[in-house]
Amino acid sequence: MKKYIENDDFWPSISDLMSGLMIIFMFIAIAFMSQVAKEKQSMTDLAEDYKKVKISIYQELFKEFQTDLNQWNAYIDQETLSIKFREPDIFFEQGSADLNYKFKEILDDFFPRYIEILNSDKFSNEIEEVRIEGHTSTEWTRNSTPMESYFKNMELSQNRTRSTLHYVMTLDSMSSHENFMIEKVT
Repeated sequence: MKKYIENDDFWPSISDLMSGLMIIFMFIAIAFMSQVAKEKQSMTDLAEDYKKVKISIYQELFKEFQTDLNQWNAYIDQETLSIKFREPDIFFEQGSADLNYKFKEILDDFFPRYIEILNSDKFSNEIEEVRIEGHTSTEWTRNSTPMESYFKNMELSQNRTRSTLHYVMTLDSMSSHENFMIEKVT
Protein backbone atom coordinates (compact mmCIF):
# COMPACT_ATOMS: atom_id res chain seq x y z
CA MET A 1 0.00 0.00 0.00
CA LYS A 2 2.89 2.28 0.90
CA LYS A 3 4.34 1.63 -2.55
CA TYR A 4 1.05 2.72 -4.28
CA ILE A 5 0.80 5.88 -2.20
CA GLU A 6 4.41 6.81 -2.88
CA ASN A 7 3.97 6.24 -6.61
CA ASP A 8 0.66 8.06 -6.49
CA ASP A 9 -1.01 5.11 -8.29
CA PHE A 10 -3.65 4.54 -5.57
CA TRP A 11 -5.61 7.79 -5.87
CA PRO A 12 -6.15 7.80 -9.62
CA SER A 13 -7.73 4.36 -9.30
CA ILE A 14 -10.22 5.65 -6.73
CA SER A 15 -10.99 8.71 -8.85
CA ASP A 16 -11.53 6.46 -11.87
CA LEU A 17 -13.86 4.29 -9.78
CA MET A 18 -15.79 7.34 -8.58
CA SER A 19 -16.07 8.65 -12.16
CA GLY A 20 -17.40 5.28 -13.28
CA LEU A 21 -19.98 5.24 -10.47
CA MET A 22 -20.98 8.80 -11.33
CA ILE A 23 -21.62 7.80 -14.95
CA ILE A 24 -23.70 4.81 -13.83
CA PHE A 25 -25.81 7.03 -11.54
CA MET A 26 -26.17 9.58 -14.32
CA PHE A 27 -27.56 6.89 -16.68
CA ILE A 28 -29.96 5.72 -13.96
CA ALA A 29 -31.13 9.30 -13.45
CA ILE A 30 -31.62 9.82 -17.20
CA ALA A 31 -33.58 6.57 -17.48
CA PHE A 32 -35.75 7.59 -14.51
CA MET A 33 -36.39 11.06 -15.98
CA SER A 34 -37.34 9.48 -19.29
CA GLN A 35 -39.83 7.18 -17.54
CA VAL A 36 -41.33 10.11 -15.62
CA ALA A 37 -41.70 12.08 -18.85
CA LYS A 38 -43.52 9.14 -20.48
CA GLU A 39 -45.88 8.81 -17.51
CA LYS A 40 -46.56 12.54 -17.54
CA GLN A 41 -47.39 12.40 -21.25
CA SER A 42 -49.62 9.40 -20.63
CA MET A 43 -51.52 11.31 -17.93
CA THR A 44 -51.83 14.34 -20.20
CA ASP A 45 -53.23 12.15 -22.98
CA LEU A 46 -55.67 10.56 -20.52
CA ALA A 47 -56.86 13.99 -19.36
CA GLU A 48 -57.38 15.09 -22.97
CA ASP A 49 -59.33 11.91 -23.75
CA TYR A 50 -61.46 12.47 -20.63
CA LYS A 51 -62.20 16.03 -21.72
CA LYS A 52 -63.19 14.90 -25.23
CA VAL A 53 -65.49 12.15 -23.92
CA LYS A 54 -67.06 14.55 -21.44
CA ILE A 55 -67.79 17.08 -24.19
CA SER A 56 -69.17 14.35 -26.42
CA ILE A 57 -71.49 13.05 -23.68
CA TYR A 58 -72.70 16.58 -22.96
CA GLN A 59 -73.41 17.20 -26.64
CA GLU A 60 -75.35 13.93 -26.98
CA LEU A 61 -77.39 14.64 -23.85
CA PHE A 62 -78.09 18.21 -24.87
CA LYS A 63 -79.10 17.18 -28.38
CA GLU A 64 -81.47 14.55 -26.97
CA PHE A 65 -83.05 16.69 -24.24
CA GLN A 66 -82.79 20.30 -25.42
CA THR A 67 -86.50 20.64 -26.16
CA ASP A 68 -87.55 18.92 -22.92
CA LEU A 69 -85.30 20.72 -20.45
CA ASN A 70 -87.44 23.89 -20.27
CA GLN A 71 -90.62 21.87 -19.97
CA TRP A 72 -89.13 19.89 -17.07
CA ASN A 73 -87.50 23.00 -15.58
CA ALA A 74 -84.18 21.17 -15.70
CA TYR A 75 -80.70 21.76 -17.01
CA ILE A 76 -77.54 19.83 -17.78
CA ASP A 77 -74.51 20.94 -15.81
CA GLN A 78 -71.76 20.89 -18.42
CA GLU A 79 -69.01 20.54 -15.81
CA THR A 80 -70.43 17.56 -13.90
CA LEU A 81 -72.77 16.20 -16.59
CA SER A 82 -75.53 16.22 -13.98
CA ILE A 83 -79.13 16.61 -15.02
CA LYS A 84 -80.68 18.79 -12.37
CA PHE A 85 -84.37 19.37 -11.89
CA ARG A 86 -84.91 22.80 -10.37
CA GLU A 87 -88.23 22.19 -8.66
CA PRO A 88 -87.91 19.14 -6.41
CA ASP A 89 -91.07 20.19 -4.54
CA ILE A 90 -93.08 19.33 -7.66
CA PHE A 91 -91.65 15.82 -7.66
CA PHE A 92 -92.31 14.98 -4.01
CA GLU A 93 -94.73 16.23 -1.40
CA GLN A 94 -93.01 18.10 1.40
CA GLY A 95 -91.53 15.60 3.83
CA SER A 96 -92.44 12.64 1.63
CA ALA A 97 -90.38 10.20 -0.43
CA ASP A 98 -93.32 9.13 -2.64
CA LEU A 99 -92.94 10.22 -6.26
CA ASN A 100 -95.70 12.45 -7.59
CA TYR A 101 -97.51 11.49 -10.78
CA LYS A 102 -95.89 14.38 -12.69
CA PHE A 103 -92.41 13.24 -11.69
CA LYS A 104 -93.19 9.68 -12.77
CA GLU A 105 -94.25 10.99 -16.18
CA ILE A 106 -90.98 12.89 -16.50
CA LEU A 107 -88.96 9.85 -15.44
CA ASP A 108 -90.87 7.64 -17.90
CA ASP A 109 -89.80 9.94 -20.70
CA PHE A 110 -86.37 10.99 -19.47
CA PHE A 111 -84.68 7.98 -17.93
CA PRO A 112 -84.90 5.42 -20.78
CA ARG A 113 -83.49 7.97 -23.23
CA TYR A 114 -80.79 8.98 -20.76
CA ILE A 115 -79.64 5.41 -20.13
CA GLU A 116 -79.82 4.62 -23.85
CA ILE A 117 -77.19 7.33 -24.46
CA LEU A 118 -74.95 6.33 -21.56
CA ASN A 119 -75.17 2.61 -22.30
CA SER A 120 -74.46 3.06 -26.01
CA ASP A 121 -71.40 1.47 -27.59
CA LYS A 122 -69.91 4.94 -27.73
CA PHE A 123 -70.01 5.63 -23.97
CA SER A 124 -70.75 2.50 -21.93
CA ASN A 125 -67.08 1.81 -21.20
CA GLU A 126 -66.47 5.45 -20.32
CA ILE A 127 -69.14 5.67 -17.62
CA GLU A 128 -67.89 4.98 -14.13
CA GLU A 129 -71.04 5.83 -12.18
CA VAL A 130 -74.52 7.26 -12.59
CA ARG A 131 -75.73 8.82 -9.36
CA ILE A 132 -79.26 9.56 -8.33
CA GLU A 133 -79.42 12.09 -5.54
CA GLY A 134 -82.39 13.12 -3.44
CA HIS A 135 -82.98 16.45 -1.80
CA THR A 136 -84.46 17.29 1.52
CA SER A 137 -87.33 19.19 2.95
CA THR A 138 -87.13 22.19 5.26
CA GLU A 139 -90.12 20.91 7.21
CA TRP A 140 -88.10 19.83 10.24
CA THR A 141 -86.03 22.95 10.71
CA ARG A 142 -88.78 24.74 12.61
CA ASN A 143 -89.69 22.27 15.36
CA SER A 144 -86.50 20.25 15.69
CA THR A 145 -83.02 20.61 17.01
CA PRO A 146 -80.32 20.98 14.37
CA MET A 147 -79.22 17.39 14.98
CA GLU A 148 -82.76 16.02 14.63
CA SER A 149 -83.28 18.04 11.46
CA TYR A 150 -80.01 16.78 10.04
CA PHE A 151 -80.89 13.11 10.55
CA LYS A 152 -84.51 13.49 9.40
CA ASN A 153 -83.35 15.29 6.26
CA MET A 154 -80.67 12.67 5.67
CA GLU A 155 -83.26 9.91 5.96
CA LEU A 156 -85.67 11.75 3.65
CA SER A 157 -82.93 12.36 1.09
CA GLN A 158 -81.97 8.69 1.07
CA ASN A 159 -85.61 7.58 0.87
CA ARG A 160 -86.28 9.91 -2.07
CA THR A 161 -83.21 8.59 -3.83
CA ARG A 162 -84.24 5.00 -3.15
CA SER A 163 -87.80 5.64 -4.37
CA THR A 164 -86.54 7.20 -7.58
CA LEU A 165 -83.96 4.49 -8.12
CA HIS A 166 -86.54 1.75 -7.58
CA TYR A 167 -89.00 3.39 -9.93
CA VAL A 168 -86.58 3.88 -12.83
CA MET A 169 -84.92 0.49 -12.48
CA THR A 170 -88.25 -1.30 -12.63
CA LEU A 171 -89.49 0.48 -15.75
CA ASP A 172 -90.28 -2.06 -18.48
CA SER A 173 -88.07 -0.17 -20.93
CA MET A 174 -85.06 -0.70 -18.66
CA SER A 175 -84.92 -4.49 -18.90
CA SER A 176 -82.37 -4.40 -21.74
CA HIS A 177 -80.13 -2.14 -19.63
CA GLU A 178 -80.47 -4.05 -16.37
CA ASN A 179 -76.83 -5.17 -16.11
CA PHE A 180 -75.52 -1.70 -16.93
CA MET A 181 -77.81 -0.14 -14.34
CA ILE A 182 -76.94 -2.62 -11.61
CA GLU A 183 -73.26 -2.04 -12.25
CA LYS A 184 -73.31 1.76 -12.67
CA VAL A 185 -76.36 3.36 -11.05
CA THR A 186 -75.95 4.33 -7.41
